[in-house]
Amino acid sequence: MLQHKYTTFSFFAIFAFLLSLNILLPSISDDFDAYLAAQNGFESAKWFYLHWNARIGELLHKGLIGGFNPFIFDILNASVGTSFIFTFFMLVFGRIPKYKEDIAIIIAMLILILFATAFGSVFLWGSGSLNYLWGISFIVLFLLPYRFYIEKIFNNGWGGVDSKLSLFLGYISPFGFIAGMASEQIGVITIISLICISIYLKFFKRVSLPLWYYLGIGFFIAGFLCLYLSPGHHARASTDAFKTSFLSITELIELSFLDKLKRIARTLINFKSTAFLIFNITLITLTTLYYRYSNKLISGILYIFALAILLILNNNIAITMYPIAFILLYMLIKKDRFYIVILFIYTIFVLTALCTIQAPFLPSRARFGDSMILIGAILLMLNHTVKDHNKFILISSIIFIIYGGYVTNTYMQFRLNWNAMIHSIEQQKQNGNLDVVVDGSIFRSNYRNFGDWGNIGDNPNVWPNTVYKQIFEVNSIRTK
Repeated sequence: MLQHKYTTFSFFAIFAFLLSLNILLPSISDDFDAYLAAQNGFESAKWFYLHWNARIGELLHKGLIGGFNPFIFDILNASVGTSFIFTFFMLVFGRIPKYKEDIAIIIAMLILILFATAFGSVFLWGSGSLNYLWGISFIVLFLLPYRFYIEKIFNNGWGGVDSKLSLFLGYISPFGFIAGMASEQIGVITIISLICISIYLKFFKRVSLPLWYYLGIGFFIAGFLCLYLSPGHHARASTDAFKTSFLSITELIELSFLDKLKRIARTLINFKSTAFLIFNITLITLTTLYYRYSNKLISGILYIFALAILLILNNNIAITMYPIAFILLYMLIKKDRFYIVILFIYTIFVLTALCTIQAPFLPSRARFGDSMILIGAILLMLNHTVKDHNKFILISSIIFIIYGGYVTNTYMQFRLNWNAMIHSIEQQKQNGNLDVVVDGSIFRSNYRNFGDWGNIGDNPNVWPNTVYKQIFEVNSIRTK
């Protein structure tokens, strides 16, 4: 009972933290588009599927959830965010969190999410949340039965599932269709990973896979095809914003060998991220621990030198980070076969990067899925390496309190500035001025992961100014 108290307390503490931030961030940018679109319900969802974005999160946002009361949405979104953190732990570790050390890992995960992902755009902003947080959550939920099933096979040498449970999983396998429509990038890598694992289990482990296993994968692939082959997907790719960088499959095939190599290099360089840098720093740190000299001073100097080289390469020749990670993992595997698992996860990450070759210019919020792949690997390495769990809990809790407090303060400040902007708009309207001007500085924040949505600009005739004028019922709106 005491063990579950840790989990329950942590769940509600994280929920309270996310709810407070959701409340502090008002509806903004695309959220207003979603509010207006949701008035037409299914017809709006249908239009977006045919003309813009076929992800299930986008369809839900524009067809239904965008019209929810903001406070109701804040509660719902905080619930999804909290559930994601705990279900992601289960996906990574193959078990339900219930021990003190598990809570330390969850706190570390939250710190990494705050620091190394587009947190504001993914966990707080309605449009970003539905497209990425909710979408990836659907995929994680879909994968959990597979994760637990595989855990039983490898730990117990048994591939059976209770007949009633198997029947239940068969009934819910159509959920795979929804998960398949959640993400182009993570969807395709999920399909590749499941097929590879299935081949290994079937032909190398000689496991007789149950019907629900195949049904789920089939529904997932069907959902993914409905997303990838949707009219909206191709209509969006043909817009001016994508024309210069997006290449169709046919155009990729027609590239010369040299141009293909250049495209791959460009894709990998554009795929670097904060999570990737932290992942490489973790590998260097662990390699130093395994191969350290007896002289601690020499080991320390070499470690600092290695970190300096890594940072220089990350900022100047980022493509070299990929082979360096493979080399470091090879060195770690020679010392501990546990790192074969990390090598597998890292390979999935690299394949995920290559899956973006058609459009190697993803915004930071669209990188949430691949960032979580690396965060999962980092958490596994932390769990494997850390021995003093009490100290780990203390350190991670202190870091979270300090950094979480800083993040909360940035959203509090933004909300105060937002309220001041609303007051200014109302005063201008009362004075008879319907061509309102607002202070654009309120949209700037020192927190690097605050949000990457579109903000009011100095041209009143372009989006999102055009939707803001509808919401605030003015003739035009612009920044100073």
